[in-house]
Amino acid sequence: MQIGIDFKSGLDVELTAMGIPIGITDFFLKGDLVCLFTPPMTQPPFFGGVQVYFPNPPDIGLNFVGAAKVTEIPGLRGAVRGAIDGAVGGVCVLPRRIAVDMNEEDDVDIIDLTYPEPIGILRFTLWSGAKLVASDVSIFGTATAKSTSKSGFQPPKHIMANSDLARIINSDEVQSAVRPAKSNDAKFVLKKNPLKNLGAMVKLNPYALTLRRAELQRQEAISKKSAAVAARRAAKRAKQKKYAKGSKKFYSNLLV
Repeated sequence: MQIGIDFKSGLDVELTAMGIPIGITDFFLKGDLVCLFTPPMTQPPFFGGVQVYFPNPPDIGLNFVGAAKVTEIPGLRGAVRGAIDGAVGGVCVLPRRIAVDMNEEDDVDIIDLTYPEPIGILRFTLWSGAKLVASDVSIFGTATAKSTSKSGFQPPKHIMANSDLARIINSDEVQSAVRPAKSNDAKFVLKKNPLKNLGAMVKLNPYALTLRRAELQRQEAISKKSAAVAARRAAKRAKQKKYAKGSKKFYSNLLV
């Protein structure tokens, strides 16, 4: 069941916020309210629950007096209305709803009534928009007009009028004016490390070859001397082993 609501009421409410009196004189609400009786039953009251909700957010308005005239500033009015619409939308605007379980003995409980499963999904694409209200523009101003609320404030201009940089570069106007790309035919040779490559070191220091030859000769002399010392030590160990064997034999003959 769909019910059209057009409610208007005269109020005389005065609030004090931060020492500032704020008055409210009128309140109105207009919208379509839906009452859904589900699930059906065979016994009175012939339905197991009631769901009450607004398919679309209702039109809600308040008239302020006194210091509340500050709400006439663009942006603040939208903030106040947004807070009121959010409070109503969080209670009884789809997908939110007010649910009452009329039969506690059936399989449907209050959770099923408050958060029913969706019947389907509707998707649409918004192609264009025109004549949209921009109430908050005058607060901060634009690139061509200064702000009416903040003294002397004006947001900076955009650096680029068209942010599609790739399209600008690839356009015929730009491509016809730029120079063609240069081809890089230079060949790069990997440099050799003189500390690891003897040839590169000789090119830098020709005396390095003499030093290298002297170093090899010194290492060869050291290796020959080490071999001679090792040979003498081996001969000495063999001689000592021979004398030790004869001493053991002589000692064993004395004990007989």
